[in-house]
Parts: sequence; structure tokens; C-alpha cells
Amino acid sequence: MTFAQTLTLYVGRRFLLSSITMLTTLTLLVSLFDFIELLRRAATRPDASFALVASIAGLRMPFLSIQIMPFAILLGGILAFWRLTRSSELIVARATGVSAWGFLLGPIVVALTFGGLAITAISPVSSAMLSRAERLEATFLRAGGGVTALAGGRLWLRQADRNWRRAVWPSSLADPPCSSPPAATSISVSRM
Repeated sequence: MTFAQTLTLYVGRRFLLSSITMLTTLTLLVSLFDFIELLRRAATRPDASFALVASIAGLRMPFLSIQIMPFAILLGGILAFWRLTRSSELIVARATGVSAWGFLLGPIVVALTFGGLAITAISPVSSAMLSRAERLEATFLRAGGGVTALAGGRLWLRQADRNWRRAVWPSSLADPPCSSPPAATSISVSRM
């Protein structure tokens, strides 16, 4: 197995540039659609300004980039190797006896570095920014409190089998640090 350090670094650099280009392009494209959707939802809200919508979209961007990263690396690799094959650089490298693992080592190290960086550095920042974006979105763009708002803040549970239908809901809401569960009301109806 012949190992060519210069070729490995060259292929790794081409892979890195292609992957960064794809990640940037795909993140901007998906962020644009997310921004348009936020603008659509903010159109009916008088207190939601353009700057607020732009800040929510900007706060979501690192999370979107982490979600898109595997696809960007895949497409960046395809693009890099397509360009190297089109210019006959990989063909010449294989003809001179360089192993495929010899020139794949650079892209493998780049992909592992991308993943490690995403997990250790970008993910915690992304989580904090996404949490802030969701709080802003809940405050300014969402109407109501979700599923429990229909039942006055209480959650109903429903279960059905062949003979019975049951509905259970809390009679009163307890504080979270409660030693015993809150009382519940249950209704069972026979299907006969």
C-alpha cells in the first residue's frame, strides 16, 4: 500500500471546501424557507416585527446546520470526488499505485473532525439558541397553549378496548414537587 501524504492533504482540502460549500448552501436554502414560513405566520400578528422574525430565523440556523450536516458531507464528498475524477486526478493517482485508502484518509479525517466539532462545540450553542428561538416563537407567534389549552390547562387521557371506553383527567393540578399524585376523575362506559 503506497501512502502519499501530499495527495492525501490535497484530496482532504478539496473535500473540506466542497463540504463547507454544500453545508453553507443547504443551510441558507433551508433557512430561507424557514424564514418565509415564519413571515407567513407573523403576518397575522401585529406585535411580531420583521426584526423579530429575522432574529428567530437566525437563532434557528445553527440547529438547522447540524441537522443538514450529514447530507452536506455526503453531497460535498460526491462533488469533490466527481471533480477529481473529471480532471483525471484520481485516475492518475490509482495508476501510480496509490491505494484508495491512501487518498481517502484525508476526507475521513475531515468528516470525523466535522462530526466531533458539531457534537462538542456547535451542539451546545445550537441548543441554547434554539431554546431562545422557541421561547420567542411561543411568545410572539403561537396562539394558545397547545393541546392542554382546550381542556382548561388539564390533560385528558382516553383508553378504549373491546368492552369499555375510559376517560381520565386530573381533578386538580398539583405543584411539581408533590409527594403524592393529584386526585383524578375517571369515567368508564360500556360498549354493549
